[in-house]
Amino acid sequence: MNAWWSFPAYSPKHLNNQYFHRDTDDWRFFTLFVYLTDVDEDAGPHQLIAGTHTLEGTKVLIERAKNGGTTEVQIDPMESFTNYFGADFSQSCEKYLGGSTVNIVGPAGTTFIANTIAMHRGLLPKKTPRLVAWARYGLGPNTNSMDLEQGPLSHHLVSVRLKDSDRNRYINRLLLEFDRAGDPVHDFPGQNLWPMAEDVAPSPPSPTRPILSRFLKGAGRLLQRGS
Repeated sequence: MNAWWSFPAYSPKHLNNQYFHRDTDDWRFFTLFVYLTDVDEDAGPHQLIAGTHTLEGTKVLIERAKNGGTTEVQIDPMESFTNYFGADFSQSCEKYLGGSTVNIVGPAGTTFIANTIAMHRGLLPKKTPRLVAWARYGLGPNTNSMDLEQGPLSHHLVSVRLKDSDRNRYINRLLLEFDRAGDPVHDFPGQNLWPMAEDVAPSPPSPTRPILSRFLKGAGRLLQRGS
C-alpha cells in the first residue's frame, strides 16, 4: 500500500512508475488504484497495454505488430517478464505496442483494479499534478507497503489537534496512539508477517513517513466489517 504525487515535468524521472514496466511482487496479485485528485489526459493518467498480462497475450500483440509491417520488434515476449525496466524497454513498448494502450481517467475518487504484471506506467503530467493511492492484494505480504515500516504515531508528533475521546481513538487507531509520549516509534509492526533471518535486525521506522496508506487500510477494514 502506498501513495504518491506526480508533478508536471519535461521528461519522466522515475523508472518504476513513469516508464513502461511490469510489477512482479507476487505469484498472483492485483492492484487497486484510487485517484485522490481529478485525472484527465493532461494529469498523468494510468496507462496499461491491454493483453500483456500473460505471455500468450504478449506474443499475440508482438505478432500483430509484425503483421502490420514492423519486421523487427525489439521485444522478446519471455524476456519481457524478467527484464522489464528502463528507458529502452519503455520506448520499445511505446513504439511497437502503443496501439493497445488504455488510459484511465476520471474525477477524484475514481477507483479501478488492474493486473499490473501487464506493461503499464503512469503518464507524465503535462498541466496538473496527480495524487494516487494504491493497494496490492496478493498471496503474501508486499515489501512496498508503508505499513510494514511504520506503526501508529504518537498524536504529539502530528501537526493537528484531536480531542482525546473514545470516538477519536477508535477512528484513528491505525494512525495515532494517544497514550504514547512524543517519541519516535521503536517497534516494527511488520516483523511478524513473515519469518526473518535471526541475524537481520529490522531498522526502526521513520516517524515522518506518510500515514495515508494506513488510513486507507483502516477504511478497507471498516468496509469489510460492514459487509
